[in-house]
Amino acid sequence: MSTTATSLAPRPRQRRSWTYEELCTEWEETNQPTELLDGHLIMAPAPTPFHQLIAQRLEEALRRWVNRRGLGVVFHSPLDVVLARDVALQPDILFIAKQRREIIKDYIAGAPDLVMEVVSPDRPRRDYKDKKEKYETHGVREYWIVDPRRKKIEVWTLPTDFYELAGAFSPGEYAASTLLTGFKVRVDDIFAVAW
Repeated sequence: MSTTATSLAPRPRQRRSWTYEELCTEWEETNQPTELLDGHLIMAPAPTPFHQLIAQRLEEALRRWVNRRGLGVVFHSPLDVVLARDVALQPDILFIAKQRREIIKDYIAGAPDLVMEVVSPDRPRRDYKDKKEKYETHGVREYWIVDPRRKKIEVWTLPTDFYELAGAFSPGEYAASTLLTGFKVRVDDIFAVAW
């Protein structure tokens, strides 16, 4: 699914359900964001410049913090995170602890420790519900929902089988991780417009 060349791909209607392996061998290369949700192919439009700016700010802050402490690796989209045969998502930002680096292959084979998704205004349900449910089911320990329209960052943690809201952070506040104790970002800095 993650590729480097742009070409025309078959229309998703030609097939009802895919596995990740089938998608990798049968789907033509594309730069369009492509995810697999319960076997259904989802091709989203490219992110907006503001979406990219927010994701870059989060990634830079998280990477600096993680690298200084030697805790693991931070990646960004597009990178396939394969949670099941028929579930492969491309989170905006993800962190994998160094103790779990064996899941890093040509793709990520299993649940990252932390995932951050920047909500797209045309499809908020995907980040608030669909992806959240998949991350929860497959054991992503902390999930950040970063919503530019609402200027809010929600941090969800997985102490048992279900996510619990650790905090909903607004302008004037710092969004803080519970998984990575001490990591926090200023909400105003994340959502500041740069142009």
